[in-house]
Amino acid sequence: MPRVQSLRIKLPFVFAAISLILPELCSSAKIPLYIGGFFPLNYSDGSMGQTGLLAQHCQISAQLAIDLVNAKDDVLDDYHLSMLTINTQNTFGVAMKEFFKLLNSDKTVIMLLGNFASHVTEDLAKATPFWNLIQVSYASHSVALRDRKLYPLFFRTISSSEGFNYPRLKIIQEFGWTKVATIHSISDSTWQSMSESFNVMLEDNNITVIASETFSQDPTNRMRFLKDKDARIIIGNFYRVHGYLIFCQAYHLKMYGPDYVWLINGYDPLNFNEITAEVEASIRCTKEQVREAAEGAWTTTWQIMSTENETTIGGITPDQYKDLMIQKTGKDMQDIPAPFAYDAIWAMALAMNASIEGIKPKRLEDFGYDDNGDMTSEFKKQMEDTDFFGVSGRVSFSDEGDRKGILKVQQIRNGTDVVIGLYSTQSDTIEWLIPEEEIWYRSGGKPPRDADITKVEIQVISFVLFITMTVLACSGIIVAAGLLVFNIYYRNERLIKMSSPNLNNVIIIGCILAYVTISLLGMDRNIMQTDAQLAILCQIRVWILAIGFTLSFGAMFSKTWRVYTIFTNKTLQKRVIKDHRLLAMVAGMLCIDIAILTIWQIVDPLTIKIRQDRPVESPHEENVVIINEIHHGWSKYNAYFTAAILVFKGLLLIFGAFITWQTRNVSIPALNDTKYIALCIYNVFIFSVIGVPLSFILTDNIESAYAIIGGFILFCTTGTLFLLFIPKIVSIFRGYSPEKVGTGIKATSLANTKCNANSISKRSSKTRSSYTDPPSSMYEKRQSLAVPGHTRKGSINSDLASIDKKSSSSNVPTQRMAILVSTSDAPVNGGSTENIL
Repeated sequence: MPRVQSLRIKLPFVFAAISLILPELCSSAKIPLYIGGFFPLNYSDGSMGQTGLLAQHCQISAQLAIDLVNAKDDVLDDYHLSMLTINTQNTFGVAMKEFFKLLNSDKTVIMLLGNFASHVTEDLAKATPFWNLIQVSYASHSVALRDRKLYPLFFRTISSSEGFNYPRLKIIQEFGWTKVATIHSISDSTWQSMSESFNVMLEDNNITVIASETFSQDPTNRMRFLKDKDARIIIGNFYRVHGYLIFCQAYHLKMYGPDYVWLINGYDPLNFNEITAEVEASIRCTKEQVREAAEGAWTTTWQIMSTENETTIGGITPDQYKDLMIQKTGKDMQDIPAPFAYDAIWAMALAMNASIEGIKPKRLEDFGYDDNGDMTSEFKKQMEDTDFFGVSGRVSFSDEGDRKGILKVQQIRNGTDVVIGLYSTQSDTIEWLIPEEEIWYRSGGKPPRDADITKVEIQVISFVLFITMTVLACSGIIVAAGLLVFNIYYRNERLIKMSSPNLNNVIIIGCILAYVTISLLGMDRNIMQTDAQLAILCQIRVWILAIGFTLSFGAMFSKTWRVYTIFTNKTLQKRVIKDHRLLAMVAGMLCIDIAILTIWQIVDPLTIKIRQDRPVESPHEENVVIINEIHHGWSKYNAYFTAAILVFKGLLLIFGAFITWQTRNVSIPALNDTKYIALCIYNVFIFSVIGVPLSFILTDNIESAYAIIGGFILFCTTGTLFLLFIPKIVSIFRGYSPEKVGTGIKATSLANTKCNANSISKRSSKTRSSYTDPPSSMYEKRQSLAVPGHTRKGSINSDLASIDKKSSSSNVPTQRMAILVSTSDAPVNGGSTENIL
C-alpha cells in the first residue's frame, strides 16, 4: 500500500516531465504558432522587485500551460505552440518598442499575452487592434480596459477591479444596509473608476451614499468628515500603504469595532508585520493600534486557485498544478496571479482550436497582421464563447472581455485574512463558508446597523396622568352637579334666593365647562387617531374654556354689579334689577367671545403643526436614536387671537375687581359675596400670570404643561365653587340669623351719611323750618323694616329704637332713613332682591 501511494504522488511529476519532453520530440512534425508574451521581468536598472518576481512566476506558469497544450492531442493537434517572451520593464515605452520589434520579426504572432501592469496594458491594447491581434492579460485589472470602443480585442483571465463592486453590493443587500460611505485614493485612476462605478450601482439599487471622499496622501480630514456623517458601512479603495493611515485614523476616531464594517480591496492586503518603528512614527500609530482598528474588516479579492479538486482542461488538478509550481518557484501561488497566466494560455489555445473550422479554407498559419479581420473576428467570437475549468476555476468572459470567475470574500481575524465566502460572478451569489453567527462574532451574531435606528415617537401625555386628571375633573363635575342640585332645591330659601340662584346656576355651568376642558387638554395623539381629529379637538378646547370662563365670572360679576348699582343709588328711589337683565349682560359678554372665536375659526382656523426635537440616544437600546415629535394646534395669527381673548378676560377681571372693591362694605352676607369673589379673582389672576407664560415655555414638555395648566384650572375652578357655595350650604344646614338676609346694614361708600346729611341740610335751608317725620310716617318706616315671617324681632326693634332715640334728641332737622330689602315669602322673579328704598 505505501508503494501505491508513492506512485500516486509521483504520477503528476512524471506526467509533467513527459509533457516537457514530448513537444521537443514532436515539434519538427508540427506547424509552429507563436504567442507574444509581455512580462515586466525587471526594471530599467536591472532590479527585479516585487513586480518582477510575480511576473517571472506568471511566465513560468504560462510556459507550463503551453507545454501541456502541446502535449494534448485534441487541442491544436497539428500545431506546436510557442511563446516569444518580451520584457517590458514595466514601462509603456519599452513595451511599445519591443512590440514593434516583434511585428517586424520573421515570426508572426497570432495572439498576445500580457501585460502585467494595467497602465502598460491600456496603451498596448489600444494599438493591437490595428494589427488584428487578440490580447489576453493575466494581471491587468484596470476598470478602463472594459471599454469595448477603445479595447475591442482585449480579454483578461483576471476579473476587473470593478468586479469587486459586485460582491460588495451583494453583501450590502444581503445584510439590509441602505446607507454607506466610500473613500478612495486618487494615486491610481483605478480607485477613482471603481468608486464612481460603485456609486452608480448603489444609486441604481436605492442605496444612499452619505459621503464619497477622496484623498491624496493624508486621509485625516476625510476620515473626520466620515465620522461627522456617522458613516458605519465604509467602502475603501486604496493600496495598503494608505490603508495603514486609514485604520490609524479609524483607531483615533473610534471608527472601528462591532458597530462598523470596512469593505476594502484584498489584492494588496494589509501586512501588519511590515509596520516597523519608522512606519509607526510616520503614521502616528503603533502596529497594534492599526491591527486593532482593522480587526473584522472585510476584503474582496480574486480566487487565484480553485478550491475544487477537479481535473482541469490541462489534465491536472489545481493541487497538482500547485505542486508543480512549488517545484519550479518555491511559492504556493496563493497570492500570485500565475494561475491566471496559465488559464490565459489555455483560453487562447482553445479559441484558436475552435476557430479552425470557422476560418476554412484558411488555416491558422495563414494569419497575418494585414488580415482583413475575418480570422480575428472568428478568434474573438471563440474567445467570447470560451468556457472551461482551469486551475483558477471556471473561465468564461463577459461582453466586455472581463473574466467571469470566483471572488473571495475575506475577513481580517487576528491579523490574517480568513476566507468566509465565495462570490460567483456568473450566478451573482455568495456561498458563505461559515455560519452568519460566526461572521458577526464581534456584534453578537448579528450584522451591525448602517446607522442608528431613528425612532420617531409622538410625544403624548402619559395615560396615568391623563386618567388622574380626568378622574379629578370628573370629581369636580360631580361636585358641581351636586351644587347645582342644591341650588335648585333650595332656590326659595331666603338665603339662596337673595344670592341670585339663577346666576349661581350659570356660574356652576361655567365651572363644569372648565372641568371638561381639563379632560380635553389631556386628549392628544395617544387617543386621537389622526391630526385632523386633533385639530378639531384643539378648536373645541378653546371654545369650551373661553365660554366656561365667561359664564362663571360673567355671572359672578353681574350679580355683584347689581349690588353695586343698588347700594350706590343716590336718589333713594325704589330700583328693581331683575335677573333677565343680568343674564343679558352675561349673554353680551358671551357674544364677544363668540365673535372673536368665530372670526378666528373663519379667518385662520387651527391646524396641527408637527415639530421635532433634536435626536437623543435611547437609554434602553443600543444604536437607537429617539426623535420626539410634538403635534400641537397652530395658526398663522394664533398669537393675535389669543391676545384678543386674554385682553377681554383681563378686562373682565378688572371690572370684577372694581365692583368688588366698591361693594366691600355691604354687610348683607346673603346678598354680597364680595369677600369670596375677591379671593376667586385673586386665585385666577395669580394662576393666570403663572400659567399663561408656562403654557408657552413648556411647549416642548407637553406632559408637564398639561399637569401644571390642568392643575391650575382644577384649583381655580374648585376654589370658586367652594368659596361661593360651601358657606351657603353650611348656613342652610346649621341655620342662619336674620342679619344674614337683611339687617345690620351699613351705608355704602358712595351713599354715605355725609351725602345724606348734605341733602337734608340743603332741604332745611330752603324751608327755613324744622322738619320732623310725622308719627304716621315713622310708623310706616317701622312697618317697612319689619321682616315678614320672622318671630325674632330683637334686632329689628333694636334698630328702630336707635332711630327713635336719635330723632328725639336731635335739635336740628333730621331725616330718619331706612334701607328696605323686601324678603317676603311670596315668590320673587328669579329669587332676586326686589327693591331698596
